[in-house]
Amino acid sequence: MVLRPNSLKRSLEVCDGFGRSITPSYGLEQDAPQDAKMKTRTIRLVRPPTSDEPGVLCITDGNKSTFYVFREIPCEIGGRAFAVHRLGLGSLYHVRVGAPVECTCECMGYLSKGRCKHIQGLLALTGHGMV
Repeated sequence: MVLRPNSLKRSLEVCDGFGRSITPSYGLEQDAPQDAKMKTRTIRLVRPPTSDEPGVLCITDGNKSTFYVFREIPCEIGGRAFAVHRLGLGSLYHVRVGAPVECTCECMGYLSKGRCKHIQGLLALTGHGMV
């Protein structure tokens, strides 16, 4: 992903399991505050989910990496839903992705700002057919 120094957007870079970058194809950039420095967020699919096992993903924000275990769950109101469990702290989030009006998450970032890294990451992975 090419980052322009004058851009005040926060970008998301998607990596496959082999460390290769995949450029997101649609609406995955977030507006950053005017005084914020450019920061890249990367999501890596460590292990894709199977019918028997949950998947594992890693979100790297700057130099901080957080691992999550996730599994797709039934969603009767539109979009795709996932149970996302943060490893180490036991936080469980229910995340719904799809059209922009269908995206929701239970994390504090989404509840306070209306956007979050969980939605961004799962949109990138589903958009590239990795999940």
